[in-house]
Amino acid sequence: VLLNRRGWSNFLTCRGCGRVWECPQCDVALVLHRGEGALACHHCGHREAVPDRCGACGSTAVARHGAGTERLEHELAAALGEPGFPIFRLDSDAAAGKGELAARLAAFEAAPAGVLVGTQMVAKGHDFPDVTLGVVLDADATLRFPDFRAEERTFALVAQLDGSTFAVDGSVTVTFADYDIDDPSGGPASVGSDGELEVLLVFT
Repeated sequence: VLLNRRGWSNFLTCRGCGRVWECPQCDVALVLHRGEGALACHHCGHREAVPDRCGACGSTAVARHGAGTERLEHELAAALGEPGFPIFRLDSDAAAGKGELAARLAAFEAAPAGVLVGTQMVAKGHDFPDVTLGVVLDADATLRFPDFRAEERTFALVAQLDGSTFAVDGSVTVTFADYDIDDPSGGPASVGSDGELEVLLVFT
């Protein structure tokens, strides 16, 4: 399952005054990492404690918006996880320790069944011939990135996922969660044009 966004929530806001917690150096929204109890900037590495109230107005109504791989792992584990069906996470946070990347990949490959959740790290240079289902969540996030190469990069990412997860006999389904049903970068014409894959569009 590919969700190209780390952390638990994309950003925090105050329901009282509308404040958004931002990095003091980069002027971008801080991402909530619940496991380490911190808000983090994914650009410069700045970190600060998760607030329990707004420093601007004093309100305790702090809202969390969006979801990243940390939260997705938690939700899938709550819904599906059990000893015979483990959930693995692969992103730069989970695989930060020495040897952790190789260990997680080996554990996923050795498991008789399970789910590998992660950022673009799950789509690069891996060979899992037993995987028969690939899921790309929130494909619009990369398609709508303010870069004229956004569509090309999205296609390249999906193509990498194709090559790393598809079963050797081609019996695989790739599902896209996409708001824009007419965008060519995530549709059947671009990804499944070779006729070997059944590509399913799922609209959220």
